Amino acid sequence: MSVNITPKDVARVAARLTGVVFPIEEKDHKVYDLEKNAKKAIRTFLKTLEPHGFFFNIQQGPQSRAGISDILGTYHGRFCALEIKSSKGIPSRIQIHFIEKVKAAGGIAGTAKSVADVKKLFNDFHGIK
Repeated sequence: MSVNITPKDVARVAARLTGVVFPIEEKDHKVYDLEKNAKKAIRTFLKTLEPHGFFFNIQQGPQSRAGISDILGTYHGRFCALEIKSSKGIPSRIQIHFIEKVKAAGGIAGTAKSVADVKKLFNDFHGIK
């Protein structure tokens, strides 16, 4: 009898053994009317990931490239891109395209309206459902 263990199985077990599971609490589901408030809450959570994660804001302006996510960084050596939206915000096509390119290259990327959305992205990375 052979047992077929996948890399995702190994990552899931390692995450549980090392405590790298992000429990999603009721307060994490708070969605903000203003994008700046959502960014602040999410940045507060991301700071707790140091030294395994490093994140920074991308300032948008006339000289910036369209579609680049609001927060970029690395987590356990993987490139990360987080597009932050308010309660009524939706990502543009070019923002979705950027997120898809990051995922295709092996990065962690997604749209987030709450801390829970970000925790889910990282739990998914660790194979935790």
